[in-house]
Amino acid sequence: MYPENAKKVTLHTFNDASASAYGSVVYARCETENTVSSVRFVAAKSKVAPIQSVSIPRMELMAAVLGMKLTLVIKNALEIDIRDCVFWTDSLDVICWLRNQSRVFKPFLAKRISHVHEHTNPSQWRHVSGEQNPADLLSRGVKIAKLVEKVFGGKDLNVSSVNRMNGQKHVFPAKI
Repeated sequence: MYPENAKKVTLHTFNDASASAYGSVVYARCETENTVSSVRFVAAKSKVAPIQSVSIPRMELMAAVLGMKLTLVIKNALEIDIRDCVFWTDSLDVICWLRNQSRVFKPFLAKRISHVHEHTNPSQWRHVSGEQNPADLLSRGVKIAKLVEKVFGGKDLNVSSVNRMNGQKHVFPAKI
């Protein structure tokens, strides 16, 4: 999955939701001894929105939980420390919720927030603009021609831009 001479592997999980679906996509960023980085798609998962109406911010939280669970499975398979994982969402509501204690919220939010707190640190959660969020393809749906262009056309992740990611705390600078 990643080069044998990889010095550091970081998982980056992007989450998004819409009225019709929510999902997460995970990329691995590998740094070698020569500080050359590569970014590779690892996995994605999406779910259809529940039949019962749920607000978009709550759907975004459901996407965050889905992304965290997907990342836990991947980190166990690849034997990566969870501290080497970064979670991205375009929802400022989710960022604010995760920076609070779960007990101040009603049960729907509290249950999901406490589950995220069990496995991650709020500092691992960062904001990405909606236009740059690759999980947007999962939540909104896309025609196959656009999917092929985005994922396989080389336009989905720009490695030189991703290399600047470590210094960024709130914005993912890669053109996606």
